Amino acid sequence: MKTRLWPLLCLCVGGPLWLVTATQVIAVEEFPADFAQGTKTGEIQLLIDQLGDEQYLQRQLAETRLIERGAEAFTGLQAALHHPDLEIVVRAKYILNQISIEWARPTDPAVVQSIMARYGELAQASRLAKVAQLARLENEQGFGPLCRVSRFDTSSQVVRYAALSILENGFLPAERTAAAVAVLTDEMGESDQGRLPWIGVYVDQLQTPDKIDSRWIPLIDAEIALFAEETGETDLPFVVSLLRCHLELCDKVGDSPAIFANWQRRIDLTLRDGQESNAGLVAAFTWVIDHEQWEALKLLEHHYADVISRQRLLVYLMASARDKQGRRAEATEFATRAYQTDASGDLLTEAEAQERNRCADLIAELGRHDWAEREWHFVIEALPATDAQSLIARNSLALYRLHDRGDHQTAADLLNETIEAINKDPVVKQQYQQSGYRAFLRSAASNREFFLACHFEAQQDYKQQRRHLDRAYRLSPGNADVLIAMYRLQDVNDDYRRSTTEKISNVQLVMEKEIKESPDDAQGYNQWAWLISNTEGDFAKAVERSKHSLKLRPESPSYMDTLGRCYYAAGDLEKAVKIQRKAVAKHPHMMVMQRQLKFFEDEQNQRAGADTTNYFGN
Repeated sequence: MKTRLWPLLCLCVGGPLWLVTATQVIAVEEFPADFAQGTKTGEIQLLIDQLGDEQYLQRQLAETRLIERGAEAFTGLQAALHHPDLEIVVRAKYILNQISIEWARPTDPAVVQSIMARYGELAQASRLAKVAQLARLENEQGFGPLCRVSRFDTSSQVVRYAALSILENGFLPAERTAAAVAVLTDEMGESDQGRLPWIGVYVDQLQTPDKIDSRWIPLIDAEIALFAEETGETDLPFVVSLLRCHLELCDKVGDSPAIFANWQRRIDLTLRDGQESNAGLVAAFTWVIDHEQWEALKLLEHHYADVISRQRLLVYLMASARDKQGRRAEATEFATRAYQTDASGDLLTEAEAQERNRCADLIAELGRHDWAEREWHFVIEALPATDAQSLIARNSLALYRLHDRGDHQTAADLLNETIEAINKDPVVKQQYQQSGYRAFLRSAASNREFFLACHFEAQQDYKQQRRHLDRAYRLSPGNADVLIAMYRLQDVNDDYRRSTTEKISNVQLVMEKEIKESPDDAQGYNQWAWLISNTEGDFAKAVERSKHSLKLRPESPSYMDTLGRCYYAAGDLEKAVKIQRKAVAKHPHMMVMQRQLKFFEDEQNQRAGADTTNYFGN
């Protein structure tokens, strides 16, 4: 049906009604009579289509109505920016700039209103920082504004990371799920399902926590395909983070096929230029071992059997997996096979030595220090003392085996042998000074002094202990263990204690800066928490930072060990014992963890005995 819009026509031609002739009358389409009963999405799409209408007045009218629709037309207009009709693209861009978004609402918590103040006026980097602030809010307080950002921000990158910040919460406690679903459903709006498929699927996933939604993998594949197109709309960190969110959901449900599908995609992302890389496989096998997802491991082993058989580190991971399952004979067989690969005793190449050191470090982290020690000895015996890989092997062996067992002098001597050999050879020394190993050499020298300090502490020679601790500090001022030993040093005056406290405060500030610069680096949070919990400071904050490090690197025994110390410092001995037992179970060969657990349990027993004594009035 057609109608004549005389007033609008007069305004357009710039004259009174009587100047408009019949030839100037333009027929403008009305909406169909039954269109009012259609969906909002359908109405908006029709208006967007009319932005490219042949009739000027029709285009103007559609533009006006879309501006009136405001936020509910936003997603459709965003999609129209990619329309093949240039007229529609130009008008959609203009309308988007006219729409006013209510970034903060009166019903939002005060902290949200503060974060979102003047959000629309900020540059992209500042908006991303706001997204990070919202993501850190507790109890889903950031869900509402994050959803708004995902709907209405004009930056594809900001939109994606806002949505990701919601997904990273994973499954929620049952008592909070319904409220979160209600907020997300209300914020998304009917017209925005297409722009926010991840959040829509996440809402459905929260309501069916017993199985993984089948739509996740197609969505992930679409994002990977978009990344491959190199349009700039997405990037590798986002794709990997999206995969991580899906993986955490799969882990909770124990969906082995979905876990396999996830890791298969992550492994493929590590392959570049046709060159085979085991980085993705190493990450996959390490994860399934940590999370004891044995059915998923079978799928991975079967699919990548050929690659595994050719790479020592992957064979060691298969050994570690069987060891964790209690299949000791198979574990020993795999570990022996891995060790004997190319173990001819000839002088190692740099690449081969690096590989053996890498294998040793990883399997030590997984708890098999005996297998690691065998690899370290192999490198040390096969290479000259001045070789950088020999230094690396010696440092690891000294730190994780000899020092850990309390054989501090032997640990120091092992490092001293190679450090002295380097210092005696001017050419080699110069090479170290000009290479990337310069900092590592200073760190190893600091460890040598620290091990000697530990030796003299055991001899109760505190004067010599102090001398070597001071040397260790000068070589590596950021070494937390050295600072902790200085803090606990006996037979020192008040000036020394004050000076040590200042050093700890200075290092703490440096660590704070590093955490701010690398918020996704779990080691920064762990180091800060370890230093504070063993000296002085905000113990409650140490607990939170230690817990955050475990969120970034779940199931890490070393980080659990730190959390145990943090709980102890904060006065929660029960939790300290509980998490320490878990750390020891994962790392039964690490004596320092055993000693800390015994310390906690002894104190727990003493407190229990004291309570009993008080109860009986003795």
